[in-house]
Amino acid sequence: MIGLGLKFVKYMIVFVVFSALIIFAANLYRIYTFGRTSTLTYTPVAVVLGSSISGATPSSDFKARLDHTAYLYKNHYCNIIVTTGGPEVTGGPTEASVARAYLISSGVPSGSIVEAATGADTYQSLVAVKNVVAGMGTQRAIFVTDPFHALRVSEIATQLGMTDFSSPDVTPLGIYTTITYYLREDVAISGAQIVGYKFLSLLEHGSGQ
Repeated sequence: MIGLGLKFVKYMIVFVVFSALIIFAANLYRIYTFGRTSTLTYTPVAVVLGSSISGATPSSDFKARLDHTAYLYKNHYCNIIVTTGGPEVTGGPTEASVARAYLISSGVPSGSIVEAATGADTYQSLVAVKNVVAGMGTQRAIFVTDPFHALRVSEIATQLGMTDFSSPDVTPLGIYTTITYYLREDVAISGAQIVGYKFLSLLEHGSGQ
């Protein structure tokens, strides 16, 4: 009897591990394919997700996002750009303010840029974005981020009631970094399928919006 019980437990462990691997692989495929597509169309607002900064200088992948967003504005795909992201260092500049300065230097009028400079992660940033775009009388937006990040952004935006028109940039990252980021996104999306994005945000930061 004990032997049968142990065998059942072993089978269950194998089943759970195998199922997790299938889900993980399926999500990785979804992340990859979604990041290679674009539903680009005119919307009132384009939202550029924040990324790492060094002082007042955006990182190379952040610049790629901002360059793509400036392209969208200059080619009349949007009228307003919302920049996101809080400070990486207490008392330092926010990702949103650094993005604003970069976009202005790229020829985007300052009056066409709105900062949503709160949020320590993607979920919190998009909660702030929802409030900003709702104040503009719309819930439709083009979301600009890296290809590997696009699916998570789309899922969160949709859950928050926004209509997502995704337009990933072309991110200049090395192979190792790219693989690492894809796996990180897979873990985040797979985890959210179990507990939800809001809970993951609360778990990581201790507070959420």
